[in-house]
Amino acid sequence: MQQGDPQLVAAPVFTIGSIALAFQLTQYVSPVALGTPLAIILGTTGLFLLVSTIWAAGVGQSFVACFAGTFGGFWISYGILVLALQHDWFKIPVGDVGRTVAIFAIAFAAFFFFLTLASLRLPIIYTAIFGLVVVALCFVAAAYLKTPIDLDLLKVAGYVTFVFAGLGMWLSWTVMNLSLGGPVFPPLGPPVIRPAPAPAA
Repeated sequence: MQQGDPQLVAAPVFTIGSIALAFQLTQYVSPVALGTPLAIILGTTGLFLLVSTIWAAGVGQSFVACFAGTFGGFWISYGILVLALQHDWFKIPVGDVGRTVAIFAIAFAAFFFFLTLASLRLPIIYTAIFGLVVVALCFVAAAYLKTPIDLDLLKVAGYVTFVFAGLGMWLSWTVMNLSLGGPVFPPLGPPVIRPAPAPAA
């Protein structure tokens, strides 16, 4: 029985959520419309990244389970944070909302930075995606640490999000090709850190 590749679910749903968030960050809708991407983020990206995590763990793909699980947690907790702020679930004073969002962005950026370093042994597209996620989160944190919130910095975060969404689409295309017996196309690029050559017999 073939085990399949959990990235066939993880990469597309990550991409779809990223596109939705990018539109919101670049103010395709009004800046206060924070809930605009939540149907996609919660109902598609967060949920099915967790499905991918279980799938990956079940077939022994530990690193895929790691990044699918942590990104699934990111998207679901982002949705919860936005809903909580809109409905005052956590009773966060208005003056602390900016720092609350910054804490969220910094906490995930800190871990995703080390995920980026770990991915240096993978094809370079993974390193690029994870690294750009860190950059976007840093711009979000910087925007929310300003008073008032810096909408221009949020737009930059949105443009960066569009870029890694595009790379996610590229990755999705490749894993779909592989699942259908095709070649590694589009190519994912060489790893930054190549495996050491096997010692001569």
